[in-house]
Amino acid sequence: MKENGVAKEVFEDLVKDYMKLYVVKELLIVDIRKTGVSISNRNRYGYTTSKRNTSVSDFYKVNQQMIKLLDKLKLEPVATEEDDDDEL
Repeated sequence: MKENGVAKEVFEDLVKDYMKLYVVKELLIVDIRKTGVSISNRNRYGYTTSKRNTSVSDFYKVNQQMIKLLDKLKLEPVATEEDDDDEL
């Protein structure tokens, strides 16, 4: 961050926000894996209905917000040696 001239408290708060969003994203993934993309339940009349799991749309929104924060922080992923080994 200091290389990009980003050393202000405001940007440090944005990094903390990003990390919180990362945790939320991981929890959403766990929920989607556990319950699936749609949820079945019984209504008051005894019929089984299906509705979308809101975690799917929430995952998309959280991911978009994380991308915006990275842009705001002017951070980009850096290739590592491990990444280079994956390409065959």
